[in-house]
Amino acid sequence: MENDNMEKKLENLQILVNHLTYHYPDGTIALKGINLNIYSGEIVGIMGKNGAGKSTLIKTFNGLLKPTTGTVYIENDEVNNVLMSKLTRKVGIVFQNPDLQLFANTVEDEIKFSLKNLNFSKTELENQIYLTLEKFKLKKFQNRTPFTLSGGEKKRLAIASIMCRSEVGSSKIIISGCNASIEAIATLCCSPPLISNGAFFLRCSISVILIHSLILESISSQGIPIFSGPNAISRSTFIAIN
Repeated sequence: MENDNMEKKLENLQILVNHLTYHYPDGTIALKGINLNIYSGEIVGIMGKNGAGKSTLIKTFNGLLKPTTGTVYIENDEVNNVLMSKLTRKVGIVFQNPDLQLFANTVEDEIKFSLKNLNFSKTELENQIYLTLEKFKLKKFQNRTPFTLSGGEKKRLAIASIMCRSEVGSSKIIISGCNASIEAIATLCCSPPLISNGAFFLRCSISVILIHSLILESISSQGIPIFSGPNAISRSTFIAIN
């Protein structure tokens, strides 16, 4: 029975960080000896002060940064051995400032661009755009420029632009600096229509949220890795770092 449970646990392992170290070009040690397992279905918050290494860590999840030593696995694939085009369908990052991520003339065009090069037929493309706009409650904004949206609406659009191109059952979404948009957190963590009833969000296997400070007790977090330095990481039910 114990072996069966262990096998199931390994089967549900989505992100594995193994003895990860990262040095910046100037020699600064950003991460040192980090070990972290994140499993399917988890909503995990990574908390820490500015400069603690949170953003550096998540950039190793999608290949933006290569570890100095150690390894990062997404599902069963080592990140360094996976094409970037494949990684973008498995791991998506929503920036702290969505204005750095959004650029299209309209909300609809933002989603359409994200679906580019995915070999959809015209009908499939139109259906996917419609589904995305509906699921993320963006349909009424489809012809508006993204830069006229509220901060929360922009972040919701940024999340939608990532989720629309995800592979079914294997998407991991990362929100950087989520205290910048309470509405986006509610959309991801606390919205029954999207999580309980909407198949669209059910295909997101995990969520990783970077938190700079305590923001809302309504954030549902099963485990929070706490960063206070290059090699300091622990899990807790809910901890605020000032």
